[in-house]
Amino acid sequence: QTIQHRFHDLHARTYGYSVPQEKIQVVNLRLRAAKLNPKPIWPKHYSSRNTSDRGQFKTRHVFFEGKELECQIYERSHLPTGIKIMGPAIIQEKESTVLVGLRWSFKVDEMGNINLRSSV
Repeated sequence: QTIQHRFHDLHARTYGYSVPQEKIQVVNLRLRAAKLNPKPIWPKHYSSRNTSDRGQFKTRHVFFEGKELECQIYERSHLPTGIKIMGPAIIQEKESTVLVGLRWSFKVDEMGNINLRSSV
């Protein structure tokens, strides 16, 4: 079927009549398109430092829930993949600081993301 025939058929079904001898005029044209992209391959996270120190480089006294506690400080770029640490802890980097509170832990996944989890 031509586009013209399909138009007149749809017009008759929608409005109850059609005038097939009349020319049709396209006023609006809507197009929906999609492109399938291959799944991206993301680079794996790696620590650029010897991981025997688990990324820890100092401690600091921090107040949690009104108590002063010794808190481990970690440099994010030195945390190895798969490491899991219980809070309290601080993960620092140039752009941000992550505070891991009491009863929380964090784990570094293979993409370098820090996943926080409550133990409550």
